[in-house]
Amino acid sequence: ARTPPSRARASIVGMDSLAPLAHRMPYTAAFPKALGTGLLISTPRPITAELRGEMERFIDEYEHALSRFRADSLVAHIGNAKHGGHFDFPDWAGPLFDLYDALHAATRGAIDPCAGERLGALHGRAVWGRDVVRSSGTTLVTRSPVHVDFGACGKGYLVDSLGGLLTDSELSRTSHVKSAETTNPTCQSSTSDSKRESAAPEFVIDAGGDLLARTNKPIRVALEDPDDPSCAVGVALIGDGAFCASAPS
Repeated sequence: ARTPPSRARASIVGMDSLAPLAHRMPYTAAFPKALGTGLLISTPRPITAELRGEMERFIDEYEHALSRFRADSLVAHIGNAKHGGHFDFPDWAGPLFDLYDALHAATRGAIDPCAGERLGALHGRAVWGRDVVRSSGTTLVTRSPVHVDFGACGKGYLVDSLGGLLTDSELSRTSHVKSAETTNPTCQSSTSDSKRESAAPEFVIDAGGDLLARTNKPIRVALEDPDDPSCAVGVALIGDGAFCASAPS
């Protein structure tokens, strides 16, 4: 039976029948205020204080730029600018804007970060690429107040960015070196150096049911039955990818 996505939520049920996720990844870093729903990051080893601080700073910078729920955000300023203006976003926003350009073109405007709140008999609602124009990659230019909402892709983009921080972190290098030493204590230093450079840590990021997984063994993700949270309407196996199934529950 097909369950409407808006009513079904993903929950992580374990790595396999013998090794639940909590055993494989016993350390959890919580960011309770991120994106209004909170983020949980599960890892086999603790996230360092330095890395956590870097993540917190990026989350704050991200929300300061793109959150429509913050009065001091750039998107809030765009919505309140009586005569429009030039709004400079961080460099990391470039690929996100590229994605919206592609989606807007591919769907002939059906996907548009401009919220259709400003109606007019002559001009209609605000449109991405017309009422909000990109200049120099990450600068958005407007001529009047425009309400924009990057939430459709924004949560996943933030999660991917945090995954990138984890992949590039000291946790990654330490994880791989320890693994190499355990499996082959007599390995040559050149081998250790090579593995250190290509290290890829395991982690699962849970953003209110929207998941990003990088694991050696697939995790089992249950899609919750909205009428009975103790049951699942289906189970997905994910080892290297994303799974999106958030819901109010």
